Amino acid sequence: MGRTSGGSAGGGGGGAMELISSQVLAAAAAPVVFTAIPGTYNHLKFIIVAASAYASNNDIMYITFNADTGDDYDAEELFNSSATAVEFVVSAGNTVLYPDGPRIAGADATAGTPGMLELDIPDYAGSTFLKLAKLTGGYVDAQKVSTSIGWETAFGLWRNTAPITSVSFRTADAANFVVGSAFYMYGIT
Repeated sequence: MGRTSGGSAGGGGGGAMELISSQVLAAAAAPVVFTAIPGTYNHLKFIIVAASAYASNNDIMYITFNADTGDDYDAEELFNSSATAVEFVVSAGNTVLYPDGPRIAGADATAGTPGMLELDIPDYAGSTFLKLAKLTGGYVDAQKVSTSIGWETAFGLWRNTAPITSVSFRTADAANFVVGSAFYMYGIT
């Protein structure tokens, strides 16, 4: 475990981030799942740098909570890519949190090009409200600018009041995440 601070030392009042768990892939794998998430923090934050083995310039990363693959996710997504203008998508009754993104680099991207995302889940351990999530992410492949630029910011809802005890990440095309893909889970007080 590691520790970083969200403010100056000696401060107090919360906001500190603590690394709960990380998975840096030594072999290609999918899905990447965090289980037995402790309910001792106020919020969860995931920071991910990853690429997909899918034979394309990019792939979409799917996210689910507590192994729920029912039609229980809603999302509002704002995204852009070199292939499309800025788009705003609202979707309901999805089987994953963000069905249109976030995008990460695929096997046809320039070697060594990853995608990244940050996923924030406030009050993940509470049992009163449905679960909200905010995502920011994207990738840039400077060698293939005409086909490989994408970013997204999104807001999602999991229609469940249960505390989140597991989070799963997989690719839309059932491809593995490549070696070196790194997944970090932080708790915020």
